[in-house]
Amino acid sequence: MLIAIAGVSGAGKNTIINELTKKWDLHFMPTAITRQMRKNEFHMHPYYFITESEFKKMEKRGEFYETCEVHKGIYYGTLKSVYNEMTAAGKTLIKDIDVDGITNLKKQGMDIVWIFIKTSTLNVLEDRLAARGNTSDDIKKRLSRAEYELSFEPQADYVVVNDVLANAVEECEKIIQKELKKRKKTLEKNDRKDFIVVYNEKAGRGKSAFYARKICESLAIEGDVELVHSDSEQFIKDYFAKKLPKDENTCVAVVGGDGTLGTTIDAILSSGSKASVAVFPCGTANDFSRAIGVRRRVSRFVKLLLFSEPKKVDVALVNNSVYAVHAIGAGNFGHGSMEFSSVGKKRFGMLAYWFKCFCTAFKMRSEKLQVEIDGEEMEDDFLFFYATNGVVAGGFNAFAPTANITDGKFDFVGIKKCNIFHFSWVVVRLIFGKHTKSSKVCIKKGKNIKIFAKTPNKIFNCCDIDGNKGVKLPLDIKVLKQKISIYTEK
Repeated sequence: MLIAIAGVSGAGKNTIINELTKKWDLHFMPTAITRQMRKNEFHMHPYYFITESEFKKMEKRGEFYETCEVHKGIYYGTLKSVYNEMTAAGKTLIKDIDVDGITNLKKQGMDIVWIFIKTSTLNVLEDRLAARGNTSDDIKKRLSRAEYELSFEPQADYVVVNDVLANAVEECEKIIQKELKKRKKTLEKNDRKDFIVVYNEKAGRGKSAFYARKICESLAIEGDVELVHSDSEQFIKDYFAKKLPKDENTCVAVVGGDGTLGTTIDAILSSGSKASVAVFPCGTANDFSRAIGVRRRVSRFVKLLLFSEPKKVDVALVNNSVYAVHAIGAGNFGHGSMEFSSVGKKRFGMLAYWFKCFCTAFKMRSEKLQVEIDGEEMEDDFLFFYATNGVVAGGFNAFAPTANITDGKFDFVGIKKCNIFHFSWVVVRLIFGKHTKSSKVCIKKGKNIKIFAKTPNKIFNCCDIDGNKGVKLPLDIKVLKQKISIYTEK
C-alpha cells in the first residue's frame, strides 16, 4: 500500500510524513527529481537524484508510473523500480506527491490511499510561508498554486486540516490504521535505529560531504537517517540543543576530524541527550579515531554501526563548562591544528600541522606550571602538555601508552624544558613510543587534574580542547567515567 500525502504546497506535508515515519513502521518512497542535491540531502533521501538527460531517457524507456514538471525546468517522476522493490519487501510506503502526480498514479491501478493536506484558510497558509522565510514573490506564487491545488480536494480519499501538527498527525494515524485493517494488516511501531550523520564541509580536504553521503545511503537501508551539514562549531551546538532526541536509540555519526567530534560530543552532553556517537575519520587530525581503531572505510564503518554495540567511554569536564573526549593541551604545540589556515589544512592535511609545529620548535619557551593530580602536586618548567584519554595524541601513535578510554582517568603527559637538541631526541623517542623513561617527560594518570601557570605568558594563556580553541588557564579537569557511548573497533 502507498500512502500518498498530496495537497497544498506549504501546508506541512513533509513535516507530517517525518512525524509518522519516526513513530510507525512506514517507509518513505523517494521521487525522482532533476534538480541539484542540497547540502542536507543524499541519494534516495528525500529524492532519487538524476540529471535531466537521464530523466528523459528513462521516461522514453517507460520506467516511470508518472512524470510532471512542477516548477519550470525541474522534472519529477515516480519510478516503477523503486515502488516494485519496496512493495515486494512488504513495506508500507508513504510519500509526498504533487496533486498532478497523484491523479496520474491513480490511473495506474496502484494500491493508493490519498490523504489531502491543507490549512483551514489561505491566511493561515500565508502566515506559515512567511514564518519559513519565503520571499513575498514566493508566497504569492505558492498562494496562487494553492488555489489550483485545492481544486483537487474532492478527488482525495481523505482530507486532513493541518493547523495543529499533533492533531493532523493523529488523524493521519487513524486513517492509515483503518486502511491497513481493510487489508488485514496492522500499523506496527518503528523499531528502526535513528542515525544523524554530521559532516564538516571543511574537513578531509573537501571530501567529507562525499563520505557522509555514502554512509547515509548505506545506513538508510536498515535505519532512519538524517544528514546534517555543519559550517561552524556554533551551528552544531545550536542544532543539538534544539533538535537532538533524548533517547538512546539515536546514533550521531561524525564525519570529520577531532575538532568536529569534540564539538559534537560537547553539544550532545550539554543537551542532556543519551545518544551514542561514532566517528568516521576525515580531518586534519584523527587522533581519537586512531586510538579506538576506526579507519576511513565506509563499508566497515557502516557494519560497525549496524551490527555492533557502542562502548561506554570516559570524558572530561573542563572548568565545569566544556566536555572533552580526547585531549586537553597547551603550550608550544597545543594550537598547531588551529593556527594553520583552513585552506592550508585542506591542501596539505596533517603536513600543515607538522609544518606549524616545526616552525614553533625554533622559538620554544617554557613556563613554570603547578600540576595537581588527585591531590599530589608537582612543579616544573614545561614546554607543552596534554591531558589525554587515548593512546594517540599530537600525531604520535603512542603518546600516552598506558591511556585507557574506560578506566575513569586521563593521562597527563608533559614535556619539560630542554634545549632544541635534547628536544629533538625526545621527539624521536616519541615517534617510537620510547619516551616514557626520559627525564624530560612527565606521565601520570588521574581522575582530577588541576593545572596552574605560575607566570602566565602567551604559550599557556589558552588551551586546546579536542582540536578546538578552549578555555584559559588555570584548568580544572574532572574525569567522568564511562559518560558517553561510542562505537569502537578496540
